[in-house]
Amino acid sequence: MATNKVSEVSARHTVPVVSGITAGDPVVFGSLPGVALTDRDTSGNATVEFPYAFCLFDLSVKGVNDAGNVAVAVGDPLFYIAADTPDISKKSSGQPFGVALEAISSGGTDTIKVAMVPGAKYDLKQSVISGGAAGAHTVTGIAVGDELVSVMEFATAASIATLTDLTSEFTISDTDEIDNTDGTATTSDALLVTWVDRT
Repeated sequence: MATNKVSEVSARHTVPVVSGITAGDPVVFGSLPGVALTDRDTSGNATVEFPYAFCLFDLSVKGVNDAGNVAVAVGDPLFYIAADTPDISKKSSGQPFGVALEAISSGGTDTIKVAMVPGAKYDLKQSVISGGAAGAHTVTGIAVGDELVSVMEFATAASIATLTDLTSEFTISDTDEIDNTDGTATTSDALLVTWVDRT
């Protein structure tokens, strides 16, 4: 039997919370909203009620994402890649696994509490931007490490007649930037960019 289970399936868990939390205060751990049932104790924990039940496990996690070393913060989504050691990290190229309830320094590996939340929702964002020549396009708020979901071209912006999926042409190339160098020119068109904020 597994010995690293921290709690049974429950909507109430004792978890780390920020300073100043008292009973009745709202708390958010990434995609997990809840309400504190107790004041924060001297260890920095409080009992929190969540809107749905899940288990907590102590699991080995590494502070890395697909772009390199990165800190793990409380509330960050975690992913599973069987070929990695440890197999849980912030690499969004893996399978969604759960939510971190403790922090890890950039590049570090530690055993932390992980909330097992099947189908956990992540922060989906959208932006409509002007098209242009193939190459870099500014998308305010996007970052390396986020997951690009789609880039849809509306032609033309002044009188939309067609919709083209250009997702396969684009990558997130830098902070506030996507790029389709050598791809389709979208001058006079509009682009609807959808991404998951994983950073």
